[in-house]
Amino acid sequence: MAQEFLVGSANLKKIFKQETGTSIMTYFKTIKMDTAKEWLAGHQKSITEVANQLGFSSSHHFSTAFKKSTGLSPTDYYKQLITIK
Repeated sequence: MAQEFLVGSANLKKIFKQETGTSIMTYFKTIKMDTAKEWLAGHQKSITEVANQLGFSSSHHFSTAFKKSTGLSPTDYYKQLITIK
């Protein structure tokens, strides 16, 4: 991204944080978790497929990140959605 905008990486991080109020990594993690929630809610993909397609090294790593982000494991998140409907 820094090359695309012709700035140094440190400067890009600083500008991004000033403009959005969040770091670049946090921004991308949020996008990944929002995508994961959509896919799980629609029962479009298995947990393993979600993990692979979002670039996680394993479904365990994905599940840990998902739980840290949402407070629920991917399975519990899906079960909660079923009981709400």
